[in-house]
Amino acid sequence: MVARDEAERRGHTWIGTEHVLLALASDPNGLAARLLDIHHVRAAVQEELRAMLDSESYAGGGSNTVRDPDAGVIGRLVKDGEGTIRIERIQDESTGE
Repeated sequence: MVARDEAERRGHTWIGTEHVLLALASDPNGLAARLLDIHHVRAAVQEELRAMLDSESYAGGGSNTVRDPDAGVIGRLVKDGEGTIRIERIQDESTGE
């Protein structure tokens, strides 16, 4: 299993760090998987990564668009001049504004 396979399986046109980490954790002979096994967290890490990648709110792909399904807010990540990252509201899904 390689990162490209993880991305393609989900129809993603990019390979992000999430895909790479999932691929590394999925190779039972690899160092990453063995370290996760030592701490008994490999299955949990894989499950969490898969859930995130398969989530409707996953922006990924270098996109700076985010969606909070609980709050119904669509926004974008904005970095100010001091390097602080914040979410700038684009639209409230409940009102369309």
